[in-house]
Amino acid sequence: MPPTSRSSVLPLAVCLTASLAIFFMGQMLPLDPYTAQVFLSAGAAGLISCLGLSEVYRQRSENEAFQLREISTIDELTGAGNRRYFETEVKRRVGQFRYYHSRCALMLLDIDHFKFINDRHGHWLGDEVLRQVCSSIIRHIRDVDILFRIGGEEFVIVLPETSLYAATIAAERVKKAVEMTEIKHNNETISVTVSIGVTEIADNDCMESLVVRADKAMYAAKAAGRNSVYVAEKGNSSVPFILAPLYLSKYEQDLERPINPATIMIANPLSSRSVRKAQQA
Repeated sequence: MPPTSRSSVLPLAVCLTASLAIFFMGQMLPLDPYTAQVFLSAGAAGLISCLGLSEVYRQRSENEAFQLREISTIDELTGAGNRRYFETEVKRRVGQFRYYHSRCALMLLDIDHFKFINDRHGHWLGDEVLRQVCSSIIRHIRDVDILFRIGGEEFVIVLPETSLYAATIAAERVKKAVEMTEIKHNNETISVTVSIGVTEIADNDCMESLVVRADKAMYAAKAAGRNSVYVAEKGNSSVPFILAPLYLSKYEQDLERPINPATIMIANPLSSRSVRKAQQA
């Protein structure tokens, strides 16, 4: 039993034992009616106090358990999920896909030229950039999507029940949101961009294969000049987006928010057949 639990149980046990002893003394000892009533009332009051004390300790225990879970799953700097939480969640999503075919997409982001920001402006500003980027991302994803910081300037977003097409729309939105983020420092405005790799869970995937595929797409985005989004389907190389007019009803439903068709980009196997299918959907 943890020390906090022992320290909580001991006063409660003492209070309960004393209250029961006083209560039964009032019932069993040969006392006059007034004294017996005093013992019974004191014992009953003590028992009621024990109930209140037990509720206080229960709430304290729940709060401590919540804080421990938060410490073990949350990145202290940004408030995003940490790597341990990420690995647990992705393994769970892969299992759900395997047994229930629940779609899930993954977006891997890396802040461009982050080392330059640290070297030029110092680690304090680097930390502030991480916080601001994280805040901007959270404002532009759904409540059901989960943001993780898995190391340094690298983030992952898990998008439950999301197709690859819908995830690419979300990725473009996140990229533009980060691009518009401005951090003020010494009368200077710092702007950053991100390179994003997008993929979705496929048959026979495991956590490692899914992350490797998204990571390759992200590095393809960096190699193409950064501040871009690349998509990786299982068995295919990473490809960029192309602009295309789309009928977006199913994507609007998937992302639960309105979308401006003029700004939409879709994942590209660079095949006109896939574009026509999207237009006809």
